[in-house]
Amino acid sequence: MNIIITGGSRFISLTLAKYIVNFTNDKILLIDNLKCTKNLNLFFKTMIDKDRISIFKTDLEDKKSIDYIFLKFHPHIIINIEYDYNINNKITDYSNNFIRNNFVNTLNLLECSKNYWNSLDIVDKKTFKFNCIFKSDVYYKFNILNVLQEISIHDNINPYLISKSLISCLMSSWYFSYKLPIIITNISNHYGPLDFSNTLISKSIFNALLGKKIVLNKDNIFEINNWLYIDDYVRSLYNLTVKGDIGYIYNIRSYYLSNIRLLKIICYLLNILVKSKPVGVSNFFDLIVSNSFYQKSFLKNNFIYNIINTKIESKIDKNFKNKIVKTIKWYIKNIELLNSFF
Repeated sequence: MNIIITGGSRFISLTLAKYIVNFTNDKILLIDNLKCTKNLNLFFKTMIDKDRISIFKTDLEDKKSIDYIFLKFHPHIIINIEYDYNINNKITDYSNNFIRNNFVNTLNLLECSKNYWNSLDIVDKKTFKFNCIFKSDVYYKFNILNVLQEISIHDNINPYLISKSLISCLMSSWYFSYKLPIIITNISNHYGPLDFSNTLISKSIFNALLGKKIVLNKDNIFEINNWLYIDDYVRSLYNLTVKGDIGYIYNIRSYYLSNIRLLKIICYLLNILVKSKPVGVSNFFDLIVSNSFYQKSFLKNNFIYNIINTKIESKIDKNFKNKIVKTIKWYIKNIELLNSFF
């Protein structure tokens, strides 16, 4: 099969491409505006088989380029990975990024996909799929007793989230109105080697290795999030795209952990894995700080630390522990390289 992946220079897209090359016979075309090529350069250095991957530089707002790509590449599957999901920019830069990029670009891709799909013969029409990927923060905040489901209500409290809800509506309408074979996939937070994004895990590990404070805001100390190892995620995403039912919404999720619990796990493992600690750091737990009243009563409680130190083996899923350890070791090994990304 021929597979187009948008957002081609990003962590998810590149890891997905690597999985497809290593475990299938499919060909891949990455689409990206190539404003940031650091991930891309490092990715190709680690790839052995590059012959089945190509890159096309364009913005999705250019419909002529999309039509040209479809004509030349003859895709069977489109995987549209959300253009902009930087949590730090949810509000401040919404007018240019979230509404235009997340909505208008997807609209262009949908319209070009519809025209291309209508031009296919009956056999090729049956194999064509369009999978649009979101992060699961499209849903309302949840707790451990209110786990995300495919029918969960969308959260529209800011322009960033509104743009994602609009895309979901677009996808559904193109399916019902034009019969375009679409799938919507909501993904959890992800982590793993080669992650240069600004997520909680990657940024916290990087800061800790440099002896910098790991800061939690008062609003998200006890927030519960779902974390999935990147290799597990891309394998699930590929299988879901190929085998999933048309017109359905799917959630890919794994381990539920509160932010503070996750940071304590990371610091516990760093204390074990890092033989030579940064200057001024005797215990990585001391780097966790908060700007809320919980700091003294919760974060600095030695009794809590003692419980974690002695009970962590039984409280953490074994596979999760192995994967987070693998991730931390990669950051330790590549700390100098990471300086150019963060």
